Amino acid sequence: MHQPKPPRTGPAVVAAGATAVAAVVLAAVAVSPPRATDRTAAAAPAARLALSIRVHLPLLMKAVAVSDLPPAPTAVLPTATASAQPSPTAAPTTAVPPTAAASATPTTEPPTAVPTDTAEPVPPTETPTDVPTAEPTPTLKPPVAAMCSELVVNGDFERGATGWDLFTNAGARYDRLTRVIRQPATNERVQPHGGTWVGQLGGGTGSWTDEITNPDPASARGYLLPLASEMVSATLRFHFALDTQEARDRIPNDRFHVTLMNEDASDQIQVLDTPISEETQLPGEWKAYTFDVTQAMTVRRRWDRARLKFKSENDLELATWHTLDDVSLELCVKREGAARLDLPLRGWRTHAGRAP
Repeated sequence: MHQPKPPRTGPAVVAAGATAVAAVVLAAVAVSPPRATDRTAAAAPAARLALSIRVHLPLLMKAVAVSDLPPAPTAVLPTATASAQPSPTAAPTTAVPPTAAASATPTTEPPTAVPTDTAEPVPPTETPTDVPTAEPTPTLKPPVAAMCSELVVNGDFERGATGWDLFTNAGARYDRLTRVIRQPATNERVQPHGGTWVGQLGGGTGSWTDEITNPDPASARGYLLPLASEMVSATLRFHFALDTQEARDRIPNDRFHVTLMNEDASDQIQVLDTPISEETQLPGEWKAYTFDVTQAMTVRRRWDRARLKFKSENDLELATWHTLDDVSLELCVKREGAARLDLPLRGWRTHAGRAP
């Protein structure tokens, strides 16, 4: 159904009226032609009137548009005014404050930030996987009750020239055990570590070599070794001091070795990784040495018995005296091992070392 157009008001009425007036005037001028006599004279005023109307009519309409009349309420019929009135009065509708757009944006923001905060990752308290604290239990092996025996005969040298065997390349004159196992004079630089006797090797030049071995082969074939199932531990200890004419020049001129060897000396194990020399120890001071020799003192092929050897080497010039005291080789075995080896036992004690 066709709806009637709303009545025009305000500037639209004024503009329409002015347009109608101008049209009437022009029509009057055109319809009433003048006489022939004065046609020429009347044409000029009519043209001027038409020109005046054409010039002043737009100005009149613009003045009416910017007058103090209130703007048309475009919200009443937005569809009709938008289609029918392309006049400049539609401009105020575009001046929408930007605050409206800004106010709309917060409503469209997805409140996903809150869930991300609340969705905190569950703390990785799965660290209880480190609970394998039961591992120390394998290391807590029960102590082994062992019977221990001292294998070295006359290890403190307090019984004089006995229990040891001497070899030297210095000739028959010096091939005497009493030269090595001795009581130092009070004016000597190295005094006994304990008691009054020491075992002192070296002291010569010209590639001088001295060796002492325990036990003496004349009295024993060597230390009888236990089986692996009988072994608990074997520990070698001794005190060592030196006196020398050598200077410390980073060259170990005179050296001291410690060796474990089988019964016929066909197989030897060096206990020291580096020989003792004037470069490793200062003259005149006693130093204690301790070594775990359990594996070397366990029975195996060609090792039913063992012997302990100390060796002193002097170079061509400038002598060094290598001095021993309180030598000990302690062997600890189980009861069945002690019975089989027929060792001179010192009694039971609890040994917390390696398990057999």
